[in-house]
Amino acid sequence: MPDAKPEYRILVMTRRFLVPGVLDTLSDQAPAIEEAMGKFLAKLTPSLDTLDGGGWEVVSHSVTFHSGLIVGTFFLRR
Repeated sequence: MPDAKPEYRILVMTRRFLVPGVLDTLSDQAPAIEEAMGKFLAKLTPSLDTLDGGGWEVVSHSVTFHSGLIVGTFFLRR
């Protein structure tokens, strides 16, 4: 039986990034970013088991900040 070809998906998640006050550096924002990433992971982990029958793993990811949003892009493979 030939080996099955891997399948790939891209999953994008967003969160509103609201931090009171003006922050000058990304390091000032680190606690809020860490909290947002924790919320991404809390939703991402169970969804990997249910997305199109499950069996997905995160191969790569990217985090972008745009207009008050944190955009997490996850490259998946199974």
